[in-house]
Amino acid sequence: MRTLAADRYSPVTDSFGFFEAPIDEVAAAFQAWYEEIPELLAQDPVHGVPGHALHGDLPLVPVIFSPAEERLRRAHEKEVPPGPVTIRPLRAPFPEVLRNLEPLTVGTSERRLLLSTDSRWTALFDNGAPFPDPWGPLHVVAERLGCRSIGVSCATMPTLLGRLLRRPRLMPADVRFELEGPEAKDIYPGFRNYHIRTVQLAWDGRLVFVTAGDQQPFEEPAAYAARRMRKRFTSDMLERYAAAFDIRLFDLDFYGPDGILIERISVPPLARLTIEEARRRLWEP
Repeated sequence: MRTLAADRYSPVTDSFGFFEAPIDEVAAAFQAWYEEIPELLAQDPVHGVPGHALHGDLPLVPVIFSPAEERLRRAHEKEVPPGPVTIRPLRAPFPEVLRNLEPLTVGTSERRLLLSTDSRWTALFDNGAPFPDPWGPLHVVAERLGCRSIGVSCATMPTLLGRLLRRPRLMPADVRFELEGPEAKDIYPGFRNYHIRTVQLAWDGRLVFVTAGDQQPFEEPAAYAARRMRKRFTSDMLERYAAAFDIRLFDLDFYGPDGILIERISVPPLARLTIEEARRRLWEP
């Protein structure tokens, strides 16, 4: 199974995304969104920002907290106002530039990295751990800009035997393609829909395959009926789906060199981890 940078920067590279807009415009939209959040929270401190505008939807493979951690996280979300936004341009080779997202933060995302690409798309990486959460920003910022966004996951996990023997990860944990854009069809009058299509193979106690939205011309639907679940949506298929939009998903030369690091301190994280610590915490027994 193929992954970005051969998993050397996992979990940062497990889920990430793209905006069909220039990097400076995406950064400006992020800043405007972040600066509005305290006002929106003040209007409704319990429910916060409507339409997933604060944290976004969760991936099918969820972050699991202990009951104590969950109570702490919810209390912080209600009581701690978001801090100021800082935006810092940077220029560094890929994938080493992803180190600027450290420390990764558990329970919240404090840093997001925008990268130029060798195309019309701007890449987005998130520092949430143990699973990054680019999905909310991909929805909100794209809708603000009136552009399309693409979110992808390509994460692996060891089998139980692999974990016990500390062998390399052997099976897919989450392979996901998600397309949003202004051409989406409204679900019903008065409800603005931005979601176009999701195709996902994920581990949820067992491998499950799901689709949502209208099938697109570039898809390979014959594979969706494969007898082996893991063959229904593979990393090679994900790469081809992205290539339909001129995104070279696993090509390291596609990313950079220009970057913008966006930081906003909000709720106190449950932990701060290096990339290696986050990976060990996620999969080691």
